[in-house]
Amino acid sequence: MIDNKLNNNYFKKIFNTAKIGIIITDDKLKIINSNNEAINIFQYTSEELYGKDIQIILTDENLSDIICSDNVIYREAIALKKNYIKIPVQYSISKFKISNKNQYTFIINDYSTIKDREKELKYYAYYDHLTNLPNRTLFYDRGEIALNQAKRSNDLFSLLFIDLDAFKEINDKHGHEMGDHVLQLFSKNLINSARDSDTVARLGGDEFTILMPRINSEIDPIELSKRILKNNIQNSIKGIDINLKCSIGIAIYPHNGKTIKELLNYSDKAMYVAKKEGTNLYSTIDK
Repeated sequence: MIDNKLNNNYFKKIFNTAKIGIIITDDKLKIINSNNEAINIFQYTSEELYGKDIQIILTDENLSDIICSDNVIYREAIALKKNYIKIPVQYSISKFKISNKNQYTFIINDYSTIKDREKELKYYAYYDHLTNLPNRTLFYDRGEIALNQAKRSNDLFSLLFIDLDAFKEINDKHGHEMGDHVLQLFSKNLINSARDSDTVARLGGDEFTILMPRINSEIDPIELSKRILKNNIQNSIKGIDINLKCSIGIAIYPHNGKTIKELLNYSDKAMYVAKKEGTNLYSTIDK
């Protein structure tokens, strides 16, 4: 024999402690019950939701047609919180009869946090978390795009390899936190020096690249290098004077390589030529 009172209390507890939104409506889609998680998701009180049309929160235009099915329906939609903030949700609808009248149970999952996490993971797959610059992966992707464009249009493009001078000494003397500040400041300098169409990327450590698609001549990357070096002025970071200096190697497609890897290797070697000659210099020569 089933104790209905105990049974009802048990299911009421499950209903209110479930970590997924549950809303029950009558046959007119008027809300007659909502659990605690649904209240948390939509920021209404149960009293505010009671008697309201379900579409106050679920903005699915086809809802009236969908509920005609006797099967459990699974949907994705944009829902509205009380403050009209839109959130993506997944929900299911199941139909059952009580006293010969249809009622509908909506199981609602707020996956805005999942979407946010997906965006975050996707961002960090292509961007450096310290400087917010494109990382090595995105650099190669854009490099291949520039390479294909150049092949089709018979254009020139350039790749700059940039290495901070004396960065290890800054880390050793002032600590890694100061080193991070220097990398962030230097990144801004590169962005401010480059064209809007250029891609400034951090390959790792104190190594950076700039991809310059569709240059007019070999003068363009040289002028960019001069701007970068000119902008490497003394900066005060947390009361400590830091002289930003770097070495730059320049490669031109197709003269110095016909693949991104070849161009990167050439510009890397040219950068070391500049570094051997002094500090805050650029070089176009791979020796």
